[in-house]
Amino acid sequence: MLAAKKLGLTEIPVMVASGWTEAQRRAYVLADNRLALDASWDEDLLRSELADLGELGFDLPLTGFSDAELGKLIPRVEGG
Repeated sequence: MLAAKKLGLTEIPVMVASGWTEAQRRAYVLADNRLALDASWDEDLLRSELADLGELGFDLPLTGFSDAELGKLIPRVEGG
């Protein structure tokens, strides 16, 4: 928002995710960050988020991480 103000924009495009579950919201945050190839991660936090989503039954590959990457981050990852 600050960048938009600095550029003189009067409108800012946003995505409204109403009706999402907590797991969907958290998975979207991970997937959105995963899209940036140069993103850096707090690996401890990433492991914790992925493990929590897995426990909620979320299909972890939907976060954008491959099965191999998920296997390295958290043991015994099962998609969905």
